Amino acid sequence: QRLVPVGGALGQLELTAGLRHFHDDIDQHGRGAPSAPLIEASSTAKANTPRLLANWHVSDTLMTYVSYAEGFRSGFPQDPPVLDAFADFPAVKPDRLKNYEVGAKGSLFDGALAFGAAAYHIDWKEIQLNLSVLMNNVPYPAVVNGANASGNGVDLELTLALGGLRLSPFVSWNDLSMSENIVS
Repeated sequence: QRLVPVGGALGQLELTAGLRHFHDDIDQHGRGAPSAPLIEASSTAKANTPRLLANWHVSDTLMTYVSYAEGFRSGFPQDPPVLDAFADFPAVKPDRLKNYEVGAKGSLFDGALAFGAAAYHIDWKEIQLNLSVLMNNVPYPAVVNGANASGNGVDLELTLALGGLRLSPFVSWNDLSMSENIVS
C-alpha cells in the first residue's frame, strides 16, 4: 500500500476546507395517559461546522497532517412523559465539540507494513448525558446537558500484510474529563 498524493507531486502541501450546515426542526406529540391531554414539544437546532485539513506528502510512503474540525449534535425535546408531572421537562440543547489533531500515515517494506499515528485535543461544550433524574421522588430516565469536557488523546494503528493474511492492531487512549461534577 503506497500513499498516492491527490492532485499533486510529492513534497507538496495539500489544503482542504469544508463547511456543513445543519438545520433540524423536531416536533413530538404524545399523551402521558389515555385520558390526558395531548402533549406537544418542539425544538430547532442550527449550526455551521467547519473542517480544515493540511496534508504534507513527505515521500511516496509518508504523509503528515494537521486537522481542525467542529462537531455538532442536535438538541431535541424530551420524549412525551409518562406522567403529567414531567410535562415541563426541558428540551436538550445541542452539544458541540472542537477537535485539533496532528498525525502521520505511512508504509514500509513495499506496503507490507502500514502505520498511522495521531495525537488530538478535544473541547466539548454542553455534553448531552443520559441520566436518571428524580422528579417527585421518582427516577426518570432523561437526557440533560452537562458541563463541558476537554482532554487529549492518541490513536495508533498498524497493518501487517503476510501473504493473504492481514493483521491490524489498533490502540486508542484519551484523557477526556468533565469540567465539573454531574449529579444523577
